[in-house]
Amino acid sequence: MKKAWQLEDAGSAIVVLDKGGRVRFVKDGALTQQENTQLIALARTLLKE
Repeated sequence: MKKAWQLEDAGSAIVVLDKGGRVRFVKDGALTQQENTQLIALARTLLKE
C-alpha cells in the first residue's frame, strides 16, 4: 500500500472526525507540540459529546 500510494517512510497524516462524520482536524506530517496539545483537547471534547 505504501508503494502504491507513494507514501514516504517517515510520513503521517491525522484526520479526526466527529460523530457526525465532519472533519474536525487534519494534519499532514509531524505534529508540533502546540498541535499535539490542541489535538488532545479536541479528542477529549469530542469524547464527551
